[in-house]
Order: sequence, then structure tokens, then C-alpha cells
Amino acid sequence: MRRFRADDKPNTQRSMHYYSTRDSGPDTKYNTMYSHMFIEDMHLGIMPIGWQPDRFKFECKVEPGSSSVEDMLKIGFPTHHGEPRYLTEAICDFVEQSTHILASYGKAFYEIVYTYSDEHKTKIDGFKFNHVFNSNIHSWFGFYWQYIPKDARDRFKDDDEDEKRFIWLPRKDMFVLSFPDQLGGVHRLNRTIDQLAWISKETIPKFSMKDMEFQKQQPGYEFSLYRENIDIFVLKRTKNLGWPARSLSSEKLLEFYQLYRYLNFERAKAILREHIINELNRTLIRVGKKVGFNAKIVLSNCFSAKDIEAYIYQLIEGKLQFSEILKITKFS
Repeated sequence: MRRFRADDKPNTQRSMHYYSTRDSGPDTKYNTMYSHMFIEDMHLGIMPIGWQPDRFKFECKVEPGSSSVEDMLKIGFPTHHGEPRYLTEAICDFVEQSTHILASYGKAFYEIVYTYSDEHKTKIDGFKFNHVFNSNIHSWFGFYWQYIPKDARDRFKDDDEDEKRFIWLPRKDMFVLSFPDQLGGVHRLNRTIDQLAWISKETIPKFSMKDMEFQKQQPGYEFSLYRENIDIFVLKRTKNLGWPARSLSSEKLLEFYQLYRYLNFERAKAILREHIINELNRTLIRVGKKVGFNAKIVLSNCFSAKDIEAYIYQLIEGKLQFSEILKITKFS
């Protein structure tokens, strides 16, 4: 995570930014074969990859237009790269990151940190969204607090906070994203991740592995049928989102239904993209009142969920060609 220019200024930050491996190790449900592929496919391509103004017509704009507000927003969004040159670059990074988090956990938590122009903290002159890892934060009926484990307390220890285990995060200073209800909501997503992780545990049954050691096979057992049932299970469990499951759909589905799932998955990503931007704009209203600006983010040259839904109906009616489908799902 890059360092913000705002980090060197007086600010309101309460949360500690540290990395926890509790939910990211090789044995966690998020890193099994099918869950990892699903999470990766959800966030890849939700925004233009490697966006540059000379490569894409797609653009994120601020309305009403203001170069000073654009500069403020560029500083405020977290990104793994250096400070972005363009607002669109900053928004693309933010949407990709938050989508990856949402597809993994169903929720993404950000502390809204306000920066001051002076040491006495009399005037707010900017803000930033500080990501709080899901493994670090707890929520209960709209109340949020961050748990700081001992190893992190030792690393960040100072005279005033050497024994602090919980950090209270006021609701008014939190920006929380949830997986949209239109796509099944948080509960259904978590259930899907659990099921994908479960089916990933034994891509080859243990008894079959032992048989292979002795170069024999159980009579009546067909490995190909076992694999086929796994593939069918994965496709059924992700049907509501339309995930093509990469090569699985090409081997198990008719061409028409492959295209249908492909479009449906693009529609799901469009819904998620619009949901993040809408929630972001709602939060910018709240932030703008404190910082002193009035603006919202608008996407241009981008297919909406309604556009893709219309194409799905055209496909069903036999009015859409394969070549057209590839064009409408790519950023121009």
C-alpha cells in the first residue's frame, strides 16, 4: 500500500494499518482452487486493466467539474501503485481493490480520515479512505471497533497506547461497502465461497490417491465421472452470478448457455461496479460537507447493467452474434 502525502499532516486517523495473515494463508477458504479463481475473476476486468487516457475512451469524471476536487480525490483513494496522475486511474484502482475484498468477504471497511492544514487542527483541508482489513475489524449493529493483537501492539507501541487492544471507530467516520442484495447479498456470497472451498478440498479422492500409489483402481469407480460431478456442482453453485468457471463451462454447457452465462457474469460485475460508485457518491456527500466541496463521480463510455441485460434478451431472441458479445463486454 502506497504512502499518502496526507500521512505527514495532522489528521483524524484512529485505526492502525497493519497486515494480518489470519485470513490469507494457503489453507484458508479464500485460497482454495475454485474460491480463488472465482474471487480473481470477479475483480479482474471490472474496470479497464492498465487504464491510460490514450488507450481507453472510458473515463471517470467529477460533476460539477473541478480540478481542485479531482486533485483531492486522487490523494484520498488507496492504491497499491504510486500516486495516480489521473482521477480515472485512482477510481479504477479503488473499485478493483474493493471488488476483490467484497468478493472475498462480502464487506469492505474504510475509515474516513480527515486531514488538517495546521498543527492546531482548526481547518480540514482533505481526506483519505484508509482500508481496515476484515480480519482486524468487528461490527455489531452499526458499531465498529478494531482489535489489535499483541504482535501488532508491540510493533506500534508508544507511551500512550502500549496497552490498547481495541480501537473504537465512530460510525460517522466509516465507509462500509456490502456485497449488493441484487446479487444475493453477503450471506449468499459467503455461502458460495464456503461451498467452493469445500469442493476444492478433494479434487482427487483420498482413496483414489492411495490406489494410484499401488497402480490399481477400485472396481466400478470412474474418476472422470467424479470430476464431472465436481464441475457440475461448481457451475450450479455460481449460477446466480453467471460465473463461467473458466474452462468448465465450455466442456459442460451448450454454446448458447455458455454465452448466456458469460453475459450474465458481465452483468453481475456491472451491478457491482455501479453499486460501489453509487455508495461512494453517497459517502462523498457526507465527506464534502466537512471538507467543503460538492461533487459526484460519473462513469462515461461504459456499458451499464441495464445495457447488458438488454443484450441478454437479444441473445435469447436470437438477435445477437458471438462477435458482438465480445465487443460489448470490453472497455473501449
